[in-house]
Amino acid sequence: MSLADAKAHASKVVARVSGQHMRGDVRVHGKSSAVLLATEDLESLEESIETSPTPTPCGGCTPRGRARPRQGREP
Repeated sequence: MSLADAKAHASKVVARVSGQHMRGDVRVHGKSSAVLLATEDLESLEESIETSPTPTPCGGCTPRGRARPRQGREP
């Protein structure tokens, strides 16, 4: 949904996201910018991450998800 739609219908969007455990993808200029998530779903995800045997499954990724170049090795 667009940011304008999310703002215009905020209470309905929040009720739907929390009541139906849906994810709300908010777009600005057609690009995904934020996600609305039910509190219960967020807590469940956080718990899963905390109990995961590998807390950083992407070990070699940067915050944007791109692999870091290896030091001292030529491609």
